[in-house]
Amino acid sequence: APDWWMTVLQYTNRVSAVLGTKCERLDLEDSGAVTLLLQRAAWELVEIVLVNKGAVDGLITEDLALWLERNSAILAVEERSAANLQRAVLDGLSEYDAPENVPDY
Repeated sequence: APDWWMTVLQYTNRVSAVLGTKCERLDLEDSGAVTLLLQRAAWELVEIVLVNKGAVDGLITEDLALWLERNSAILAVEERSAANLQRAVLDGLSEYDAPENVPDY
């Protein structure tokens, strides 16, 4: 593999290690844990689509199905759901000229 690809893989492995690999239980009362789980789910999705071998081959269906199975509980949390958080962030970012400088971005 090219050197740059190995660098990408090392980086993604470091980020995955920081975010953790699994959750022992879903504690909906702990907003920090919910946020971390959502961040981990988003990161896994980025890896599936952009980094993993399936992304290169265009064969990501199985990986996406496994991702959804792993993350369905956190994605379904009502007030903190991924869709609701995405909508809140997008609505809030529309107020700024440079949304990439907003902490929630």
